[in-house]
Amino acid sequence: MSEEIEAAEPEKIRIGPELERSLAAAKLTPADQATRALAVRYAELLDDAAVAEKYARAVKMCGQAIEIQSEHLGETAAQQLLSAWSRIESALAEHTVASDLGPKLLAALQQLGMTPAARKDALKGAAPAAAPEQEKPKTPLEIARERARARNGGRPA
Repeated sequence: MSEEIEAAEPEKIRIGPELERSLAAAKLTPADQATRALAVRYAELLDDAAVAEKYARAVKMCGQAIEIQSEHLGETAAQQLLSAWSRIESALAEHTVASDLGPKLLAALQQLGMTPAARKDALKGAAPAAAPEQEKPKTPLEIARERARARNGGRPA
């Protein structure tokens, strides 16, 4: 196994405690409490990321395959492989949750005036900026229609 696998895992930054410190310093009103609670919940979910359901079966199967093959690898190599797989599983969980909840947490923080852009707007007297909307993925039908239009010189198929 390579030395990269044996390298120590970097310390994971926990968002919840950092958010709590920031919220304690923020000048929030009673009207902000629902948004505050939502931001705290998003941070908890980000900190306790789990593999998304759509990947859970594949992740479990790969882990089981490693365990089955480990008897042929020797104890040290098997432990290194299981450790590497654990890191991959953790990274997948974090990425999946962060890509969904990260923008939502940012939007909540913007509404609370707790981002640099929101503070800048507050100094100018403007309302907090809305979070950028994420573009919805196109459906297979929309993709097919776009391709047909491209083939037909912009005319509907």
